[in-house]
Amino acid sequence: MEQQGAFGCKRPIEEEMYFYGRGIETKEILGHLSDNRNVFLLGSKRIGKTSLITHLLREDVQQLQGILTKRHLFVYIDLNDPHYQTPNNFWADVIGEIGLSLSAQRMRVESQERQGNKAASLAANEESEHKEEIEDTEKGEKPIGYSNEEITRFMNGAVKQHQITIVMDGFECLVKKEAFAVEFYSQLKQLVGQIDNLSYLVASSKNFSEGYQENDDLQAASLAEVFTTIPLGLLKKREAMAFLKQENSHVIDMDRRVAEWGYEVTGGHPYLLQIIGFHLNSLSIKTSEQLISHRDEIMSKAMDECSGFFVHLLEGLSGEEREGLLALIRFKPVGNMIDLLARKSLVRDRKSQKVFSELFDRFLHEFWGDFAEDKPAKIQIQFRQKAFLAGVAGSFFSIFMGTFALLSSALVLGTFFFGFGILCFLVVFMFFKDESYSPQRMVKS
Repeated sequence: MEQQGAFGCKRPIEEEMYFYGRGIETKEILGHLSDNRNVFLLGSKRIGKTSLITHLLREDVQQLQGILTKRHLFVYIDLNDPHYQTPNNFWADVIGEIGLSLSAQRMRVESQERQGNKAASLAANEESEHKEEIEDTEKGEKPIGYSNEEITRFMNGAVKQHQITIVMDGFECLVKKEAFAVEFYSQLKQLVGQIDNLSYLVASSKNFSEGYQENDDLQAASLAEVFTTIPLGLLKKREAMAFLKQENSHVIDMDRRVAEWGYEVTGGHPYLLQIIGFHLNSLSIKTSEQLISHRDEIMSKAMDECSGFFVHLLEGLSGEEREGLLALIRFKPVGNMIDLLARKSLVRDRKSQKVFSELFDRFLHEFWGDFAEDKPAKIQIQFRQKAFLAGVAGSFFSIFMGTFALLSSALVLGTFFFGFGILCFLVVFMFFKDESYSPQRMVKS
């Protein structure tokens, strides 16, 4: 069925009819790229970065934003592909894709010349110079060793009458690989500094200031200086409802209240919307009456599918961020932490003071269990206090019995009790002194 393409795959949206929202981001990103400014698209995992990039690469979308598609080439590189193990793999594909794009444009120019219609005749003079430039670039020697000078020479030839944007999706995968050292990142920075018509669009789940601090090579290259960061967050309510109802194709006649429920459950998260949309469709839920009878079933199935994603989401958070989430579901104030959680799309907005979706809220309560409430945490502290008092009491009792035995001339028995008491006291003291066993740390974990 047609709607299964939107909900069934749970992968990036490739077909334009299934893509909704992101109008502001589209205009902003393409505006920067048309002015040869580099863009760093920052968004959490499965928030829709690749879907947005696929949307941006469509010629009709670019034309609506005033980009001349025959003059502006976009080269897409998926860094999630394990093929990219060395800089040579990267540059080989970049250069190859530029060559293919130029060849495709040459074929299009030749096709227009053969048509012989008025439109082609009017464009002939303009295209003739363009065609010659394409041929000159293709005939140029492609770099073999991919040194800075060779790559710069090739790029300079390609951008004489073109703008080129290199799109790097999944940048966090590249940063993990040791082969991409400071020389590679410095090379990226140097190229956009020397070549006016070259720009980058980089998509990543981590930002430069927080996510890549451990990468000395990336920090040494100061690559962050050349980028404008554009955050990608949750879909707005109107966009999420349009996606669930598939308004572009008009194939789903869904009641507005059902779509609103879908938004509340997912919080406008694209990945969760695909899951909920799939189950609503598979059960043919169109009205609120049908939803009431199947709501628990849908929530149960969705939780099973989302749990792995939520666990992965938590694993990528710091202890402070986890503590902030725990405070939210316990209705505690989180202060400035709300801004950080909002930037990572973990809360719907800064005013709501709650996590972004009902599914995620339910998961957190189940995942943290008793620690989601105040009372069990207090019981845990009380238990530790009792254990400490019992340990201290046992230690002093053994020391007392040992001392009494020594005074009674029972040297062996007295030495044993006295030594055992001292040992117990030291063990208890060291155990409860260690910060890793503090109540605060237990709540975080």
